[in-house]
Amino acid sequence: MAGRKQFDFCLNLKKQFPVHFTGNTLDAGSLDINGSNKFMFSGEYTGLDLGTGKNVDVICPVHKYKPGILFDCVISTEMLEHDRHYKKSLKRMFELLRTEGLLIITAATTDREEHGTYQTDRKSSPFTLDYYKNVTKEMIMNSLNMSKFLEFKLIIDEGDLFFWGVKI
Repeated sequence: MAGRKQFDFCLNLKKQFPVHFTGNTLDAGSLDINGSNKFMFSGEYTGLDLGTGKNVDVICPVHKYKPGILFDCVISTEMLEHDRHYKKSLKRMFELLRTEGLLIITAATTDREEHGTYQTDRKSSPFTLDYYKNVTKEMIMNSLNMSKFLEFKLIIDEGDLFFWGVKI
């Protein structure tokens, strides 16, 4: 979780889709750097990231994660801009959703400054200091098959990308 807009976006989705916040949840990029998503969910919660730390249950790249179960909700807040395998990770997040599962994504897009790299601050993304790329609408649209969503919404707002979709 990065800031107020991301927090509000997620809480609004909880109001809109309350049942998705009570089942099995996967938090992709879960390390608690400046806030956690965990408090929003009342069911089984799995925090997934590349290294150990607060709020991390499983250490594994998203695109290689094979838990043997499907999730009611997969959430990834402020992680994709640090993931050189973002395309594979997005596809895997979708695959890990059950039918009618909810995918939630927030990410830095154009107009957001680079962060979490060797050249900037090392605390914002300690496991991926050698990669950063702002996530665009096109990157999301080209990585996910939108026809596989019952409904979805993608919003760009001053350096922030917000996406949610319900899997068919």
